[in-house]
Amino acid sequence: MITTTFALGLFIITASQDGGQTMTVLRNVAVLDGTGKSVQPKQDLAISGDKILSIMPAGSPLPKGAKTVDLAGKTIMPELINSHGHLGLLKGTTMSSSNYTEENIRRQLLRYEAYGVGAVLCLGRFSLCARLRVGAPCLEPRSTPRAPALA
Repeated sequence: MITTTFALGLFIITASQDGGQTMTVLRNVAVLDGTGKSVQPKQDLAISGDKILSIMPAGSPLPKGAKTVDLAGKTIMPELINSHGHLGLLKGTTMSSSNYTEENIRRQLLRYEAYGVGAVLCLGRFSLCARLRVGAPCLEPRSTPRAPALA
């Protein structure tokens, strides 16, 4: 059985569009909280703005005026981070620098997003990756002096 995973950030954005005043309760959702605990099935998760207010068993009393979204069969989890990526080099089953195109990088980023990955550390000197970053400073790699050889 495949469970669709939603990045919690998408719902936080939705909840805070009116200045963070609206409380939204995500009903009947499985919660993977990232602490190492087992998935908590059938939970109600209350959010307001960019804050998680509570996680309670499904069917708990709703706060007055809360907006609800039924997410039965869905799982909420923190965004994942790919801390060692070779973005743009893989296409199908072929790993090659000839695959390093804007189209391939964008395709891979969309796939990561669909899997719940919210950040990718792109290794190496990839100016195209840096140019595609939205709202982030473009950091040029610095030259690191070579460590002296051990005798």
